[in-house]
Parts: sequence; C-alpha cells; structure tokens
Amino acid sequence: MMRRTSHKVFLISVLLSVTALVGFGTGNTNIASANTASASITPSLMSQVPYSALKTLPTSAYNERFSYGATPLKIVEVWHSQQAQTEFAKTAIIFVHGGCWLNAYDLSHAYGFYNALAQQGIGVFALEYRRAGDEGGGWPGSLDDVKQGISDVLARVNTDERYNKVYVVGHSAGGHLALLATQTFSKSAEDFKKLKGVIGLAAITDITRYAEGTNSCQSATTQFMNGTAQALPKAYQDATPTQMRNGVPVLLMHGDDDHIVPLHHASHFDEGKIVIAKGGHFDWLHPESASFHALLDVLKKRVTLENNNEYCIYPARIGRQRPIKSKDQ
Repeated sequence: MMRRTSHKVFLISVLLSVTALVGFGTGNTNIASANTASASITPSLMSQVPYSALKTLPTSAYNERFSYGATPLKIVEVWHSQQAQTEFAKTAIIFVHGGCWLNAYDLSHAYGFYNALAQQGIGVFALEYRRAGDEGGGWPGSLDDVKQGISDVLARVNTDERYNKVYVVGHSAGGHLALLATQTFSKSAEDFKKLKGVIGLAAITDITRYAEGTNSCQSATTQFMNGTAQALPKAYQDATPTQMRNGVPVLLMHGDDDHIVPLHHASHFDEGKIVIAKGGHFDWLHPESASFHALLDVLKKRVTLENNNEYCIYPARIGRQRPIKSKDQ
C-alpha cells in the first residue's frame, strides 16, 4: 500500500471519453459529483499541440490597451467578454505569458488563446513585461514588472462592475513569475478582494533544477538569472516559488507528457494539482485541446477540496495518493 501524502492530485484521462470535474483550494466545501458539474473530455480533443499551431488560430483585436509603468513594455492588452450571459459571467483572468523568460517571445503568441477565452465569456487582461534581453529585464526586473502589472490590473478590476471574479493565470515561465508575484499578496487586502486564485499552466517551480536541463528553454535559465545557481545561490532561492501562505488558492495544471517543463514541477510544493494524460506544453493555449477544456472547467465551477481528499481520478473515485512521475525522474 502506498503511503498517503498531502498532495491533492487530479488525473484527467483523454484516452477514454470521460466526464471531468476539476477544482482547487482549501476549505470545507464538498466535492460535487462528476454528473452535476462537468465538461466532456473526449478522444477528439487535441494533445501535443506544436507551437506553430498557435499562430494559425483565429484572433481578434484587443478592446483596450493601457500602461502600468513608464517603459514601453509595461502594457496590458484587454479582451473583454464577448458573451454577456455564460457560465463564466463576470469572470476574468490576468494572464502572464511564457517564452523561456526571453524577449524573443511576447504576449502575441497567445492571441488565439485570448480570443477563445473571450468568446467563452471570460475577460482577459494579457500582461506584457520586460524579459531577458530587454533593458531592465531578467532577474529580478521581470518579476518586479509582473508584480506591478498584476497589482495595477487588480486595482482597476476592483472598481469594474463587469467582473467580480479574477484569476491570475501564468503559462510556463509566465507561470513561474505569476506564482512568485502573488506569494506576497494578501487576500484580505481591499485591492485583492476579487482575486479568487492563481493557476500555473505547466509552470516552472524549481528553477535550480530547471537550469540543469539541456533543452533550449532550460538553457535560457542562466541568461534570465544572470548567472548559474552555483554562482548565485541566494538569487535562485529567491526565484523559487514556495508555499502560498496568504489565503490565495493555488492550482498547478500540467500535462504528463510535457517535454519543455517536466511533470515533476507540478509536485514541487503542496498545492492543488491537475494532471492531463498525454498533455503537452502548448496544449493549454489551444482551444481544441483537452488541457484548454480542463482550464475552462476550473474557471467555470471552482470546487473546493475537503482537507482529507488528496487525490481523485475521473470518473472513478476519491482514493489513495498516487505519486506524480515524469519521464526524467
């Protein structure tokens, strides 16, 4: 018998046609049955989406653009909900894009993702920030920008009656920065009262270990950090997300076949987790993927875990913990 741990792990299978219920957080709300709050995840949905496929997705012009600082890269592009009455009514995300922390990749590579969310009825505040290669970018400038940008958006949304639920969502390196930026936020603070959670999509959570890898994104870590972990141990420690202790729920969502950010990053610390079977790194940004539909489920109906429930498989049962494994472990 496997030893029980405190990890809360979800496994959504795309090998079979299943009905999935997903959620995150802590508290005493019961988990609803898969029949009462569901989204169908079927074999027809995509996995292992290539980066090039993101560029072919339908897009739409942003509705609004504003600055959150003096430099040209401190901007937010906004896609307001295109559906007034949906299951996502008055829901918005603040999105921190990825791209190995490098200025070769900007927020435009996820335009199709923003458009798809807006069509579903979700408002999108897409955050740009200085990255490695930009003056003032890299560590810690990129994080400073993301903190400033998220705080600015939350202050604006606080007085915007179109939205009453906001999630900070970050992908890959953007997930890393989103987790770090929100660690110091206080859920009880007036400006953060609409913040309901932080979601890391294939988020990098162990930057020291990530820097040891050899793929092109892993190799960019030292450029972002301005040196190696051996030379800058304190900086790498500061750049590693830790437990959220401020009452803001955190959810890590990861594909178990991600070749850019290995699955072990989803088990770096004890927060809610959803693992997508056969899920790849860029699946999250494609509206025809199982990963994207799992994200919609989370934003549609957040279900809080009971403290004693660590693990579930849909459509099966709450059960014993099964450890997360990835191909590089």
